[in-house]
Amino acid sequence: MSLTGVPLLVLVGLLAVLLPVLTVVGWRRLGRSSIGAVAGRIGLVVLSQVLAVSFVALSVNDSGYFYGSWSDVMGQTHTGHIVHVRGSRAHGGPAGLTVTHARFGGARQTPRAQWPRVGRVLPVNIAGATTGLRQQALIYEPPQYFQHAWARHRFPAILGLTGYPSTIGSVTHALQYASALESDVRHHTARPAVMVITTPNPVFPRDTQCTDVPGGPQVLSYFTQDVPHEVASFVRVRPDHWGVIGYSTGGYCAAKMAMTAPYQFPVAISLSGYFTDYEYHLSGNLWGGSTQVEDMNNLDWRITHLPAPPISLLATTGTAELDPYGVTNTLRFASLVRAPMRLDKLVVRGGAHNFGTWGKELFPAFAWMSRRLEAGTPGAGPVSAPAHTQSSRPASHGGEVQARGASMAP
Repeated sequence: MSLTGVPLLVLVGLLAVLLPVLTVVGWRRLGRSSIGAVAGRIGLVVLSQVLAVSFVALSVNDSGYFYGSWSDVMGQTHTGHIVHVRGSRAHGGPAGLTVTHARFGGARQTPRAQWPRVGRVLPVNIAGATTGLRQQALIYEPPQYFQHAWARHRFPAILGLTGYPSTIGSVTHALQYASALESDVRHHTARPAVMVITTPNPVFPRDTQCTDVPGGPQVLSYFTQDVPHEVASFVRVRPDHWGVIGYSTGGYCAAKMAMTAPYQFPVAISLSGYFTDYEYHLSGNLWGGSTQVEDMNNLDWRITHLPAPPISLLATTGTAELDPYGVTNTLRFASLVRAPMRLDKLVVRGGAHNFGTWGKELFPAFAWMSRRLEAGTPGAGPVSAPAHTQSSRPASHGGEVQARGASMAP
C-alpha cells in the first residue's frame, strides 16, 4: 500500500479508533494477574498510542509531502540517468554588492591561507540598481579561484535558489549545493564554478514566484539583470552565460529565468519544479488582472505559443510525486519541448518532493550543467581544460549521465 494517499490514511485512522474500543471491551478478560494478561493490556495500550501517532504522522506527511514512498522513508530511493528530449512534442557598479558579517549555518569561514585548498564562502548583500530590490546571499568561490594558475580565469557562474518558504540555511544544511559541486570537480565530472546561493524571495513573505509584478516588485528582472551585473562587477565571473538551479518554487524560477532570459541563463536545472505559476493568499495579485502577463509567466503557454528559446533545461522529478505538479506534469511539459530548446529529464524511482531525493540528483545534475556552461552553447559537448593549468580535467562526455551507484528509473 502506498505511503501517501487516502487508503493508508483511512486504514490507520480506523485502526486508531477501533483498537482503543476493543481495549476497553476486552479489558476485563485481560484483568487476571497472570503475566500474559498484564503483557496483553500493556501491548494494547502501546499499540493504540503507536497507531494514534502514526495517523498524525501520515496526515502531516500527506500535507507536506516529506516522504513519497516506503523506500524513501528507508533511504532506499534510486536515481536514474538523464534522458534527452530534443525538438519533440512527446547600474550601480560594485557598490551594489557589499560583504556582510552575516552568519549562515554550514557556511565555512576559513582563514585566507586555506582558500587555495578549500575555497571561500562569502556572505553578501546584493542591491539591484535596476529594480531597487535587495537580497542576502552567499557567494561560493572554489579553491581554483585563489590558485595562481587560474589567476586570470573568469569562472562560470551558477545561481542556486531555494524553494518557498525557505532560507539560505536549507541549502547550506540540507542540500549543500556547493559541496555537491566540489565533489563533482574532485571526480573530474565538472569544472570549477562560482556559485551565488540565495532564496527566490527578496520581498518575503510574499511569494512572487520570480515574477515582474505589474506595479509591484520586479523580481524576475532582479535575478536576470541586477544579480548577474552586481556579482560580475565584484567577482571574477563571466557577466553572462550563467547557469541556474533551484528546487520546488526555485525550480520553477530557474526554468522561467532560462526561458525569458536565454542569453543570460542558457542552462537551467529544475529540481521538482513546476511550469505554471499560480495566485494564492501569499502571492497576492501577480498579474495585475492582465491575461497577457499571466500567459507570459506560464511556461506551458510560452513553449506552445512563442519561439522556443535556445536553452538547455534539466527537469528532475520522482515517481512518488503524484500531486498535480509532480511527475505527470514534468513529463507532459517535456512532450511540449521543441528545437532549439533542449530538455533533459531525470526521474528518480521512488523519489518524492524532499531534500533526500534532490540530494541524490545533484551529482549528475552539476556534471550535466558543467558541460553545457563550459561548451558555451546548449547541448554541446565538453571543452578542454585551460592551457595554463592541469589542475582540473574536463568533464566527461556521453549521451547520458548516470548517478554514481544508481539504477535506471523506469
